[in-house]
Amino acid sequence: MALLVGVSEGYQNGARMTTDGPMEAMKSYCTTGNLRPGHGSMPQHTAAPFELIIAGQANNYRPKTPVEILLRAKPGKTFKGFFITADGSSSAGAVSGTWNMATPASNITKFCGITGMTHTTNNTKTEVKVMWTPPEGYHYGTIQFKATVVVNYNTFWTGVLSRPLSPPAGGKV
Repeated sequence: MALLVGVSEGYQNGARMTTDGPMEAMKSYCTTGNLRPGHGSMPQHTAAPFELIIAGQANNYRPKTPVEILLRAKPGKTFKGFFITADGSSSAGAVSGTWNMATPASNITKFCGITGMTHTTNNTKTEVKVMWTPPEGYHYGTIQFKATVVVNYNTFWTGVLSRPLSPPAGGKV
């Protein structure tokens, strides 16, 4: 007779939080640079049914000027969890800045000295809005927002990207 025992962690209120932020995605990012939840499965390899949209037509970011980011499911699709951060071409991975909630189901988190936004509930969502404000005095080069989107415990996509934003003309931030 064989006995198989498995452990599965699910959190009805969204990403498991520690004093440092959501545990699984943060641990993954801090060690590998990959925003993969600790669900024990691999990300989907098909095109993500989600878009990470920067509001407005601006092609540049400016210090202390908020950027509105919309994570939206394509028609007929939903998601339960997400993590969004900003990546810069001239830095090693994620960049700092100030995040604000535009949708109540999101939470500011900090990990490895970098901030991002994640979900606070596992309610079904079709879109969430967040705001990112770049700090003054930093030059990140071109930046893109990057998301991991979770449909259910075993189905998630990583590397959902926004269009790129360039630094202000002249490169001064």
